[in-house]
Amino acid sequence: TSDTVAAYQDWLKRKGLAENTVAFYLRNLSSLYSRAKERGLHVAESPFKKVKTSHVANSSSKAHNVLTMDDMSRLREMDLTAYSPSMSVARDLVLFSVYAHGMFPIDMLFLKRTDISDGMLTYTAHSTGKRKMIRWDSRLRDIASRYDNSSPYIFPYITSTDKAIASNQYSAALHAINLCVKNIGRMLGLPFTLTMTVAHHSWETIMQSIMEKMRNEVNGGMGK
Repeated sequence: TSDTVAAYQDWLKRKGLAENTVAFYLRNLSSLYSRAKERGLHVAESPFKKVKTSHVANSSSKAHNVLTMDDMSRLREMDLTAYSPSMSVARDLVLFSVYAHGMFPIDMLFLKRTDISDGMLTYTAHSTGKRKMIRWDSRLRDIASRYDNSSPYIFPYITSTDKAIASNQYSAALHAINLCVKNIGRMLGLPFTLTMTVAHHSWETIMQSIMEKMRNEVNGGMGK
């Protein structure tokens, strides 16, 4: 109901989460509701009309809380051998998210090896239900190759094909990943808290930086 969703939103805020993080959790819940609606399991009125589920662009989250190309380089080169393997996996997920055009954790953890075909990664986004295609380049391929196991999933978190069990495994994995990612951000000395949401939004900013660099090089060459 609307009251239940509103109470959930208030609870998230009381936990001290940022507004965009609260919206992220509400979007995930809204996505589940949409899937239930498709199966005829829904109430007459959407319970999400009274809450904000969209990302809020502001100076702190949009302009500053993103990874730069230099941050990505330092992240790749981090020596995490002295830490638990979960730290290395979390680092790989941040990199994979950026390389995969800002892919969300729920989409990454449910990626299957069968989603890769003819040099393309094709998957259905959980948040929108839309099919997406990404070139399966060497960066994504190198990360995935580190988790070559008998599981149908690429990353070592979801092991069951049973939907209920897989959902519980995802929830537990996301909590553990967020803790590791936050610690990695501290180790990098980032001026903000590193989260998977930051990784999601970093893709666009990094691409803009690359395009700007290319334009400057072209303009500089023409000037000469």
